[in-house]
Amino acid sequence: MVQLLIALLHFAVGGIGVALMFGGDYIPSPKLILLTGVTLTIGYYVAAFITKRNSRKLQRLLVFSLTVYIALLLSSYLHSVWTFDKIFSAEMIMKAILFMLLLIGVYGNFIYIRAESSYKKKRGNQRIKEPPQESAYEKWKKRKQKPKQEVMIVLGESTDNEE
Repeated sequence: MVQLLIALLHFAVGGIGVALMFGGDYIPSPKLILLTGVTLTIGYYVAAFITKRNSRKLQRLLVFSLTVYIALLLSSYLHSVWTFDKIFSAEMIMKAILFMLLLIGVYGNFIYIRAESSYKKKRGNQRIKEPPQESAYEKWKKRKQKPKQEVMIVLGESTDNEE
């Protein structure tokens, strides 16, 4: 339950950050975004370690949230270092980069989820089962059923020396 709350908080804070930055209302510094993302991620993994539960859906939500944080971090950093104001404004470039990185992140997460499910389906059909170990009785029974082999030696014939 704690993991779910932290993952949802992680996602919600990322969504609020995207809304604020895309609207141009508040553009946090890259350090603040990095600190928030790292703190929430560490909180999630501490909760996962304490509860000893590992949910795939929560991990997918966390990975998606982390891609949102990476998009926020890169676009905020670009906004802080942009000096070509005569060509494009820093806010316009920040919005364009944020949009493109979010689009790439959503597509990458979708591809990852599809590849993971495809791999599981393929591996599910190719399970290699080891044969069960035979008991001592079964080994003895097989040995008794084998016909006795006779060794035959033919004397007087040779293919090496034909003189």
